Amino acid sequence: MLPFLVPANCMAAVELLGVAEILSATGRPELAARAAQLGSSVRAALERLAVMPEPEFPPAAGAGSGKGRVYVYEIDGFGNALFMDDANAPSLLSLPLLGYANTSDPVYRATRQRVLSRANPFFFESRDGAFSGVGSPHTGPGRIWPLSLIIQALTSEDEAEIAGCLAQLEAAAAATGFMHEAFAADDAADFSRPWFAWANVLFGQLVLRLAAAHPRLVLRPGAPVPAGPPP
Repeated sequence: MLPFLVPANCMAAVELLGVAEILSATGRPELAARAAQLGSSVRAALERLAVMPEPEFPPAAGAGSGKGRVYVYEIDGFGNALFMDDANAPSLLSLPLLGYANTSDPVYRATRQRVLSRANPFFFESRDGAFSGVGSPHTGPGRIWPLSLIIQALTSEDEAEIAGCLAQLEAAAAATGFMHEAFAADDAADFSRPWFAWANVLFGQLVLRLAAAHPRLVLRPGAPVPAGPPP
């Protein structure tokens, strides 16, 4: 809708600083300085132009008070913005996973609350309340992406929320044993891509991280807990 995709620019800002470290370590200080300056300037622009007051929304939608500040999904640099999020990563939901924001950051927390509510036009729920998550314009209305449920779990410290995401992912696998691209909120057996490599790999990362950080959610009683920090 608008020319500047905010989550992608957030990712670019982080990776440019990483590139600067590599260039500095490999003896290219001038290019490292250019990369670091560009990364810092992108981040400064994002914080100035892509953080906006949260629009009012009916309280029943669970989107917050409308008095906080949130990251927007797209901007044009002239004050226009698109308030939504997409299941694909980079996304606003995935900002901590990208290394751009901390999960405790108030702007991210307000953004997350809005993304995971009906204030996000691509947040969908089943009629029976069993499924809820973020979808994408690519797959149309009413279809939830397992990828978004995995990212929701990867960016949460709340065991109840993580367990809810895991239950949905298990049910959404529709007895195939794999993660799909998207599934109908009211019929998990109606899915696209029976084997979606991106979501499968990210699910593996989630399981490894939970085995280290929240073992009781994924390991049988008595199973050895992996040593070392979560991946």
